[in-house]
Amino acid sequence: MTLFENLKTRSINARKAKLEEATILNTLLSEVRMRAKNDGNRQPVDEDVVKTVQAFIKSAENNLTLLEKNNRDTSGTVFEINTLQSLLPTVMDESLTTMAVESVIFEIDSPSIKDMGRVMTALKEAHGVSIDMKLASKIYKELVS
Repeated sequence: MTLFENLKTRSINARKAKLEEATILNTLLSEVRMRAKNDGNRQPVDEDVVKTVQAFIKSAENNLTLLEKNNRDTSGTVFEINTLQSLLPTVMDESLTTMAVESVIFEIDSPSIKDMGRVMTALKEAHGVSIDMKLASKIYKELVS
């Protein structure tokens, strides 16, 4: 099941059960659909969900900081952040990312820094949103230099 399908199912179930998270999920679902529509009128993909969730989390964290600064109740914002974080896929840790980078390097004859684009593309295709591309880039640079 894709992240978008999971979000859609979870949103429907939350609305039916009248859960507190229903509003958050429904708003998020609308934003994901709008992101895909604005980007060429296409169907939403996992990357749309991840980017939208990350933007929502960033906004909620900013709100949390302001609420804490003004000694206000933060329970609703904390709940929102936890709900949003539960939607994100688990990201590979450093050792798994290193193994993934090494396996792609193994496939390339005498890799250099010039092959970075090919390596990053192969990693993205193989692991999608479950790999931290910034970490993979850093590891690749260390392994090649």
